Amino acid sequence: MGPTVEEDGNPTLDRFAKMPHVESDPTACLLDIKFDEHGKLKIPKLAVHSNTEAYFRNVRAFEMCHYPDEAYV
Repeated sequence: MGPTVEEDGNPTLDRFAKMPHVESDPTACLLDIKFDEHGKLKIPKLAVHSNTEAYFRNVRAFEMCHYPDEAYV
C-alpha cells in the first residue's frame, strides 16, 4: 500500500485532506455545479471505477464525431 497523506508530504494533498467534506446528493446530476451562499463551490460526487477513463474517452470521441461544428467539450 502507498504512503498516506501524512507520509507523502505533498502540500496540495495535505491541504485537500484538511478541507471539510460534505455528503453529496446521490440523485444530483453530474452537471449540477453551483456555489452556496458562502461562495463555496459545490460539485456532485463522481464515482470512479476501472472503466471511468474509457467511458469519458468514448463520450468525448462521440461528441467530436457527432457534433463536428459545435464544441461542447
